Amino acid sequence: MKRLLKIKILSILVFILFSCSEDPDALIQKGDYENAIIILKEELSKDYKNTYLRNKITKLYFTNANRNIENNNLEEAERNIERGVIYSDETNPEIKDEYADILVLLGSKLIKTGDWEGSVDLKKKYEKGVFLIKKAVGLSENNEKGKALLTTLKKEQSQRYFDLAQVDYSAWQNDKRNASLLTDSYRNLMLSMDIVVLNDADMLKTKLLEAFLTQNIKTNPYDIRFTDIFFNADNGYIAFRIRFHNNSNRDIIVSPNQFMLYDMNDKSYKFDVVAAKKGNYKGILENFKINPDRFTTGLLVFNTDFKKNPVLSRIVWKDDMGNTFTKLFPQISITEIKLE
Repeated sequence: MKRLLKIKILSILVFILFSCSEDPDALIQKGDYENAIIILKEELSKDYKNTYLRNKITKLYFTNANRNIENNNLEEAERNIERGVIYSDETNPEIKDEYADILVLLGSKLIKTGDWEGSVDLKKKYEKGVFLIKKAVGLSENNEKGKALLTTLKKEQSQRYFDLAQVDYSAWQNDKRNASLLTDSYRNLMLSMDIVVLNDADMLKTKLLEAFLTQNIKTNPYDIRFTDIFFNADNGYIAFRIRFHNNSNRDIIVSPNQFMLYDMNDKSYKFDVVAAKKGNYKGILENFKINPDRFTTGLLVFNTDFKKNPVLSRIVWKDDMGNTFTKLFPQISITEIKLE
């Protein structure tokens, strides 16, 4: 009798254990997500269009991914996420926010373990992380964590390029013959401003513009230097105060009509005396004979089509013997600035 009772009790225990092992919710409670998924997939095979089961499987894959992220198994976590969205569309309102959250979690971990300036593998990790966070924000407008991370990343990247621009500009100030430092500084500044415009970016841009414009052309026997630039957005007038130095060994005649302004589309503009009078500009450049090693100053005024952010190519001066000499502009929007 006792033996029979023991057998019955053992049978009941085996039945209970077997039943629990077949209950996905019990497995989930124990944290056995993989076996829970297997059982749910078996149930889904009998009712393939069951949305409830599909969403449940998807969310379990996300839960499993979360565990792998915590354990730094990032490749396995990514596989879990990819498998999860097979069973439920990523735009499904039932799983969309959770999907976005797990993408941000994985993305932020990839960014931390990667490096956008590092080796190929580290850069790929970083870029993958950014991609996942951007995808998350695109999926769920309520994903404030993803938005905040993207804002922080943009500022960090922008700051990095801006720091490089400042380093190059400072190096140029100590070695003003090295014009390539100005070019490098400007390139890094533009990369920075394309991401986020930082507080001091416009100030550095103006300094670079001033530095570019005050550079002299080594092959030019005449030193044409800008000292002031005036731009009137209401009528498109642009005025340049220049200092013209005669470095040659002969007397030359300088006239405002010898100068031609070109924009980036190669459209030309002559000196415009009417614009000079309408704009009430003072100190217009006069016809003047300059002896060797002497200079003259004055204002050149051009009536252009620009109403904002003029980008110019060059000013060309044609001397009294028909020779032409060019003063180039950097490809930067001209602003109203005093260069000296």
